[in-house]
Amino acid sequence: MPVSAVSIASGTYAAIGASAAGTAPTQGSGTGFTGPWRVETQELAIEYVRVPNLGSPVLAGQGLSGTTTATRTVIGSKLHAKVTARVKVQKTYDTYNTSAFQQSQKFVVAANAQDAYGESYGDLSAGGDLCLGPAGNILTDVPYYSRRAWVDNTDSEIDQTFVGYNVAFKERHYIFGNNQFSAVPVDQHFGDFRVANNPLQAGPHQSNYEATTFFASVPYYQITGAYQTNKESDANTRAYVDGIAAMIPTVFKFFTEEPVLTVNSPSGLPKKEAVPATLYKVDRHDWS
Repeated sequence: MPVSAVSIASGTYAAIGASAAGTAPTQGSGTGFTGPWRVETQELAIEYVRVPNLGSPVLAGQGLSGTTTATRTVIGSKLHAKVTARVKVQKTYDTYNTSAFQQSQKFVVAANAQDAYGESYGDLSAGGDLCLGPAGNILTDVPYYSRRAWVDNTDSEIDQTFVGYNVAFKERHYIFGNNQFSAVPVDQHFGDFRVANNPLQAGPHQSNYEATTFFASVPYYQITGAYQTNKESDANTRAYVDGIAAMIPTVFKFFTEEPVLTVNSPSGLPKKEAVPATLYKVDRHDWS
């Protein structure tokens, strides 16, 4: 479901690979230290939508708090997430006024106050400075940057880009789906409240819907019960981002945009085949 979220390429926030909003390393006047240099950068962006775990019956247009329709209960909520990361090592010959330089990676949250249905769940400030709200983006504000002298026969240029999802969708209902065997592109149901439940939670009341949701075994920021912004905290947001980032270097953790099934049968599950960025390091994050 389309969600009105801030683009990672808009405003003052930086898209992956673009100039960041943070302070760039200082380049000298041409009379300082010359290369060649090994320059390494690291960036991360997470686009997210909070979706409900719903009790029966599940109807279209539901909210996260259980206040819009009295015929069902919100058991809890979690995040659908698209994760984009990049680690790049370059050889440069620029002149700088220092012989080495390093800065840690810092983040900013661009949160929406309303969900895709126009519902709000309290002031974002109630959830702290890093409150995610019902949808938005977590962005690299200042990229990790490390520069040192290039070592011949040891260093090499590298460019690792990662795109992965914590969620995937299969046609129709997992159990009651009339033998549908195909996974579908993630963007068809990303943020869709109707199909937000896991297969084992989704009862026959969901059998008329277009897809069933599968979550990867990565953090998804679970909140129990009806969602309100005051149930969030800065500590939980930091733990969520660091937990997601810690999985980026590992194989078989995230889904691709268009996953395939393990087997061509009703029991087939979407494969987690996103190619990892093995050089991504969570200890480069700085939340100070």
